[in-house]
Amino acid sequence: MSAPHPVSLDSASEHVFRTILCAAFATPSTAPLQQEFCELLPPAVERRGGQTLQVSGERLLAGFPTCQAASWCALEIQFGLHLRNSTAADVLAVRIGLNSGPVEGEDVAPHVGEVAAKLEAAGAAGEILLSPSAFAELHDVEDFAILKTPKIVALKGGAIEVYEIVWRACDPKATRPPQPNERQVLLAAGSAKAGLFHRLLKWGK
Repeated sequence: MSAPHPVSLDSASEHVFRTILCAAFATPSTAPLQQEFCELLPPAVERRGGQTLQVSGERLLAGFPTCQAASWCALEIQFGLHLRNSTAADVLAVRIGLNSGPVEGEDVAPHVGEVAAKLEAAGAAGEILLSPSAFAELHDVEDFAILKTPKIVALKGGAIEVYEIVWRACDPKATRPPQPNERQVLLAAGSAKAGLFHRLLKWGK
């Protein structure tokens, strides 16, 4: 996958996106499934206050002003596909990655989308994986069941830990992990501002 291009705030309805959602096929795709993917996912993004930044037959990139909104969107997508697959003859399954970071200048930092794509690629069908900076935003939000996975994602400056929003009956029971450390948030957000970003998140709780 090519690196996501920076997104101008002017072209993104002047929203300052803090969280990027990346969703992609986790099962073999066909032309009809690709069309259904493109018809189902963008409306879910809009319903949760986000905006579709890129969409193809097999991958979607969307921006949200909060990780909470992006997480509700991810759950809506996965649960909707679960219901669809329970009665359909074919399977449309996706994996989702979420990453959060500060906006730099007038653009959404490309690194934020690149890490979301790496998290998506590390997932399996039905999974919603979070970066440390995304989990930092959700740490004290009680709406989601979150666990720390044994997975790691390698980045240029080091490896980041991976968290998961669990929602299926077959998922392991979630025990809320501790807040990620500042270095993990910095690696995921990819900005010198991420330390301040992390402290502001904690002050805002």
